[in-house]
Amino acid sequence: MQLQMILREPTRFAQPGDAPRMPDDYRLRTYRAGDGPAYVSLMRTAFDEWSGELFERTLAHMLPGGLFFVEHLPTASLVATAVAGHEHSALHGSAAELGWVVVDPVFRGNGFGDIVCDAVLRRFVAAGFDDIYLKTDDWRLPAIRIYLRLGFVPLIHAADMPERWALVYEKLGLKRSALEDDAVRTVRDNSAAAGYRPWKSATETEARQTPPSLRVGLLPLYLDLYDRRRPELRDSVDSFLDDVGKLIERAGVEVVRAPIATLRRHVDAAEELFGGGRVDLVVTLHLAYSPSLLVVEFLSQLDTPILVLDSTPARSFELDDDRYLLENHAVHGVMDLTSVLVSKGVEFRVVAGHIDLPEFQRRLSTELDGALMAKRFRNQRIGLTGSAFVGMGDFSIDAEAVAKRFGIEAVALAPETIVAAAARIADAEVDRRIEADRDAFDLSEVDTFVHRRSARCYLALRRLCAEHGLSAYTMNFEQTGPSLPPPFYAASRLMADGYGYAGEGDVVTAGLGRALNVIDGRSMFSEVFCVDWETDEVLFSHMGEINPLFAAGARSILMKRALGHEEPSLYFRFSVDSMKITMVNIGVSNGVPSRLVVATLDIVERDPSPGITAPHFFASPETPVAEFLEEYARLGGGHHVYLCEGDIRRRLRVMCSHLGLAFHEVR
Repeated sequence: MQLQMILREPTRFAQPGDAPRMPDDYRLRTYRAGDGPAYVSLMRTAFDEWSGELFERTLAHMLPGGLFFVEHLPTASLVATAVAGHEHSALHGSAAELGWVVVDPVFRGNGFGDIVCDAVLRRFVAAGFDDIYLKTDDWRLPAIRIYLRLGFVPLIHAADMPERWALVYEKLGLKRSALEDDAVRTVRDNSAAAGYRPWKSATETEARQTPPSLRVGLLPLYLDLYDRRRPELRDSVDSFLDDVGKLIERAGVEVVRAPIATLRRHVDAAEELFGGGRVDLVVTLHLAYSPSLLVVEFLSQLDTPILVLDSTPARSFELDDDRYLLENHAVHGVMDLTSVLVSKGVEFRVVAGHIDLPEFQRRLSTELDGALMAKRFRNQRIGLTGSAFVGMGDFSIDAEAVAKRFGIEAVALAPETIVAAAARIADAEVDRRIEADRDAFDLSEVDTFVHRRSARCYLALRRLCAEHGLSAYTMNFEQTGPSLPPPFYAASRLMADGYGYAGEGDVVTAGLGRALNVIDGRSMFSEVFCVDWETDEVLFSHMGEINPLFAAGARSILMKRALGHEEPSLYFRFSVDSMKITMVNIGVSNGVPSRLVVATLDIVERDPSPGITAPHFFASPETPVAEFLEEYARLGGGHHVYLCEGDIRRRLRVMCSHLGLAFHEVR
């Protein structure tokens, strides 16, 4: 069942103006004859199953002139699309549906999603529609961010919606209180006419921990000489600074802007704003040449990572006016500053390019994601049931040293504590969880008592995480005790909720999992369990844990007794769609995390093997499996890994630079 949202104030789209700005070399247009093949190709960048049949259905159920495109003029390519759909539904009656919003991955970061959505909404309002809704998926976080910005709010239309929306808000860096304020639920009378009223959660104590958002300190650098001799230049300078600030904010981070620094007092003001850990990242922006010695002492003393932006207002040469030179010569100011920073041994990262170029925006987004991942890794409280598996040295840590360097501490959650918390979970909450499972999984092989016990344990662990401020959880399956069968169902569900998790009492890998959940996608704990030397494939598995957000194909939940336990645990069983994944191991030296060992693989789409009960799936490395394993071993990769959807190596490299970890890539 998909998520749904409704537009709270459609009338705002009746006003002229305020439409998103279209970059140069692009235009907005509607569908015309002959667009079919290009449209299907664009849709398949997001939906593998998209077909000509769906294309025909889309045309049949849209308003006239309701299929919008952004076209790249130099290549005549369709790079973004959205549809003004109109089809009666039992839930919404004859309301209008914003649908099939897709932006080509190569062109993301240019605001094209906002542009096509804005066009559709204006088309609906012009046609007289007051009720406008959309459907989306939990993992489409960039799209949901756009919808919220446009004024859509979550619709609570099924029992599992509150917890699913809470996870979405968490991954977007939004507070649970914001969900409480935003969401509405359906109210239907006997005529099935849709209506809405505010929704408030009945379980405030179970609010998930809000993830830390990123606070970026923006330090603009300029030259006092220009203020004294050419004050009229400030208009273009201020406009460019505003554009850069908005670009950073579009990534969902908070921007703390310092005064434009031309004098020492401006730098002192920046120190007041940024010092003492008040921001997580300091971004410098040269608005013209600015002498390095104005700020280098301040930057040298910062404990905060530094990102240098190297850009100019003009995208290309405009040599018919001397003013162009005065407004676009920041590059040698950047050179001055970075040269001195290197001489002083001050580490920094840099992104260069024009702010409207997709590559610049992608690289900036990568830097911000990596910075947020590093922040999430630090200062965690991680629940631990039992202790680390005896003799497993590759994740053996010095707890005191880890706490001192990264602020990570383990919090004991004894089996008795979990069992007692489970006893306090209301039956109605268990009923809702089971009903949500029934909607998504085949439960024919699950005993009702075992299912209710497992669901109650999951809800209890989630509540304990909220009460104790825990961001991740790990357990030793041998030490859960007779009263608590290994809670594989709970561990799997917690990963889907955005918590970090690792097996066998591995605190640092559990903490890594939490940090990786900043990525707009899915992640989970696993192990390379077996190898097929002939097909060059590996089998990923670990006892009974797998993130159900990866579920594809036939989906079921099974019962099985874990090794050494009499009472059965629940196991998810499903296939995983073909996709690129990034495998990440966090290595330990002298008791503290010291490196990430990273590789990319391709999941092989295949049904689970009938003879294997444990969750499992298959993947192929980019090199022959023997070479892959040899290189992984040489780099010191351990046996516990996190798997992330997509290729996130660049983000991980940024994260490592902020945390002081070595970055090793299996090539």
